[in-house]
Amino acid sequence: MTSLENAVLRSTKLRPRTKELYLQHVRAFLSFLNPDGEAVEVSIKQFTVDNAAAWCADMRARRIKAQSVNVALNALRFAARKAKLKFADDIATLPVRPQRKSKARIKADRPLRWEEGRRLVDACQGSEPRDLRDAAIVMLGLRTGMLRFSMCQLQFSDLAQNGADTMLTFVKKGGERHTIVLDPVTLYALTSWMDWLRNHDVTDGSIFRSLGRDRVRLRVGIAIGDKLTPDGLYRAVQLRARLAKLPDLSPHVFRKTFIAWAKKESARPAQIAAVTGHKSDAAGDDGTATPAANFLLADLSKE
Repeated sequence: MTSLENAVLRSTKLRPRTKELYLQHVRAFLSFLNPDGEAVEVSIKQFTVDNAAAWCADMRARRIKAQSVNVALNALRFAARKAKLKFADDIATLPVRPQRKSKARIKADRPLRWEEGRRLVDACQGSEPRDLRDAAIVMLGLRTGMLRFSMCQLQFSDLAQNGADTMLTFVKKGGERHTIVLDPVTLYALTSWMDWLRNHDVTDGSIFRSLGRDRVRLRVGIAIGDKLTPDGLYRAVQLRARLAKLPDLSPHVFRKTFIAWAKKESARPAQIAAVTGHKSDAAGDDGTATPAANFLLADLSKE
């Protein structure tokens, strides 16, 4: 474990949620420095303001909001100061100003059309570990509208059987937990990935993991990380979006797309809120929420 990670973990001033968030950002920086290896392989000589600036530029190039970039830089500066690294104070010169959305970017935030969603799903086809993982992410996003940070916090223990139904519990904004019934299409994509993990001795902890080349276990040929960060999930979606010829696609579009598709299938607000967990989505509807809106959507993988 690097000195930056230790600095965050040993801090007694950070709240648990802030500590987790800072640790995610620090590990995103380490992953940027050494994308094909483990964090422990990052040399302390790489902890420079130039590399921090390059990381900042990379986040901006991927259209991460200025506010989010600044939070990431704050996390890195905090860790660097606690670790007594010389480049800590220089990071203060890096924060970026928020920019107004251009008309093109606003247009890019629109919900995906059904045909575009199919292309995104098709871009994840394959039997390689990353294909299985990214297919699960994309299908879960499109068919539930789940937010990126919620996906990254999913645990094996969050999936449970209730009679014939498979339930998935996730963390919403604000820390409240919400439970949904998974539709068969989403369940198949998610369990295909989880079965691969189980076959490689991963049976608990985070569902979505980072994947890198394994330099030790050559028989397996791939290193399975502890947890996929929101930044890592963003990159995975961006890769599949480029393959689907959907440039500048953000995981944020999943929520808008799910709601738009559900409404097209005549889902009432309560049926949508039963999946998203957002009370605002149920505004004006005090009726029953069955079936949940995800069960109204057709199978994206079929004609």
